[in-house]
Amino acid sequence: MKKYLIVIVAFIVVAGISNSLFAQHIYIKTDILGPLVENPFSIGFEKNNRKPGSFVISLEGGYYMRDKGYDFEQVNWRKKITGFGIVPEYRRYLRYTSNMNRPKGVFIGTYAKILKLKYTQEWETSKADVTEKNWAFGIGLNAGYKYKKPYSHFFMEAVLGAGIGVIDFDNFDNDYFPDHFLLARFEFCIGYAFQ
Repeated sequence: MKKYLIVIVAFIVVAGISNSLFAQHIYIKTDILGPLVENPFSIGFEKNNRKPGSFVISLEGGYYMRDKGYDFEQVNWRKKITGFGIVPEYRRYLRYTSNMNRPKGVFIGTYAKILKLKYTQEWETSKADVTEKNWAFGIGLNAGYKYKKPYSHFFMEAVLGAGIGVIDFDNFDNDYFPDHFLLARFEFCIGYAFQ
């Protein structure tokens, strides 16, 4: 958690210093909810061309799942899925204004996820450990809300989305952790607007 806070502070400092280097209507954000709900770390960039629609691209990485199994109150096995990916998104703001507050408010959109994942299962007993790498692809729909005070550079946004896709690990028991969960979105972000 301490490392994540350092990344957020560094992110805000770099955003402030770089303000004059960027064109107007570029936004940078990070999901602060991620570490609390065991989502991967993410950083996103949004470009708005003075229209109701925006293009967003997010980079993410870290843990997608961690679990332990117990026998007689001792750890028997550990499972984890780690990796990184890219999430392109198109969003449309339902109420768009042409002043310095844009874009903000309710938005809907579509997104894709392309993930490179590694599944590991380690046994405490003599059973063979499992390591498997694979790609995951998916598409989905999302909705959210961006809050931004007038003429402020800082903003907050919440995003909720559901997707379908292809994730295939031969040795992974997906009863505990359904594949489609990796492609869903549940984010609460803070960000900085270069306006």
